[in-house]
Amino acid sequence: MSDSNQVCGYTEDEANLPDGIPPVACEEPTWEDRDRCLWHAETPQKPVDMLADRWEDSANRLDGIFLKGLRLGDRIDFSNKTLYAGEFAGADLTEANFQGAQLDSACFREATLRSASFDGDQTSLRKAQFEDSECVDTRFQHATLHNANFKSANLSSAKFQHADAADAAFVDSKLHDAKLIRANFRSAELDTAELHQSDCGKAKFEGASLKAADLRGGSFTDADLFDVDLRDAEVDHETDFGSQICREFSADRDAEWEWIESWTNLPPGEICTERGPSADSDSQYSDTYRSKREHYQEQLGYRHRMVGALSRLLNRNPRQSSRRPELSKLKEAEGIYRDIKQLYRENPVPEQRRNFNIREKEVKRKISYINGDFSWLRWSALRWSMKYGESAKQVIWASLGVILLCSLLYPIWGLKFSSQETVRYSLAGGVSVKSMLSFLFYSLRRLISPTNGAVTPVGPSEWIALGETALGALLTAMLVFVLGRRATS
Repeated sequence: MSDSNQVCGYTEDEANLPDGIPPVACEEPTWEDRDRCLWHAETPQKPVDMLADRWEDSANRLDGIFLKGLRLGDRIDFSNKTLYAGEFAGADLTEANFQGAQLDSACFREATLRSASFDGDQTSLRKAQFEDSECVDTRFQHATLHNANFKSANLSSAKFQHADAADAAFVDSKLHDAKLIRANFRSAELDTAELHQSDCGKAKFEGASLKAADLRGGSFTDADLFDVDLRDAEVDHETDFGSQICREFSADRDAEWEWIESWTNLPPGEICTERGPSADSDSQYSDTYRSKREHYQEQLGYRHRMVGALSRLLNRNPRQSSRRPELSKLKEAEGIYRDIKQLYRENPVPEQRRNFNIREKEVKRKISYINGDFSWLRWSALRWSMKYGESAKQVIWASLGVILLCSLLYPIWGLKFSSQETVRYSLAGGVSVKSMLSFLFYSLRRLISPTNGAVTPVGPSEWIALGETALGALLTAMLVFVLGRRATS
């Protein structure tokens, strides 16, 4: 710092300035008998009226401005000012306007910032300090918050849509009902943070830490949760991670024929990666995230799903090396599903755990097919027989499928009934409805027991009957397994 009898001469320490920004000496006149100007004098209880009157005539850049503990409210418009390393600790700045301001390394510790405005893509709050501050309903949309510190801050209902808070610290902060839609929280620290009822749709949390965070009732649909630490986090049945992780969705779309996009009305662009509009007014920000991916999947018809599945099956031929990028996405999705499944197991929320166990196994099945592993057959059998051990309904459907298939196979070689009549398919005519019902009944009998009753299978039909009985025993065991698993989960 340097002193002058005529001008303030305050110079901020270069360590508190952004890289590449040189210090600038304050040229404001000194205030009364002090050696600093009105803005830099470290005097408590400065006259607020005087500050408000002189603000418009002050310099645009006032590094290290000292307004600690003052009750300013919205008396001063800080928008578009450069206030590096400003001191606002303990100040009452309710509804204050900081839009477009440069506030790197500024200190807002224990400040009251209710309904204050820090929004705008020109607002910079790198390394700003907000510990224990009151930021209820405060707006940070599109602001840059790299390495900012919000430890123990009250951020209830705060708005962070599209904000860039990479590497920021939100440890033990209150973020319930906050809007984090499409925000970047990459590598941020949110340990023990309260995020219940918050909307984090399409937010980027890659590499972030959410240890012991409260996620109850929060929405994380389409959020990027790759390599996120979710240990000991708290969730409930209202916590929403969406029906599918974006990485799996994107990998599936990459594996489909190009014309399917227009046929199924896939929205243009990467619907799992776009960040949304650049907006300045609060009216242009949505407080509720609506997933285009979820909407797209809900409107898909049965024929769309079947054609899409067929195209993926053909395009994911194990001999195609071009599937490597897609494989990487699927492996990352597998890890995310595993973490979410474990999270629901620990809390516990059994229904959600089952859903994400199914999704994890689905991704494993896709990976094994791309790699050409024979385990794909095992995963496929588990998928269609009992949905990886999670669905009794799937076991019943598989059983009905076996009954129907065998009832159609038996007439090829025929069955001999108690009347000594052998009934089989014939070129001369069809099989009567009564005979088909008899085949169905016999197929059902062989599925649940090894007895033939008064019916004798003819030729290869006997082998079909033996195979059906074996499948019936296996399906019965699967049903017992699934029901037992659900009862104990």
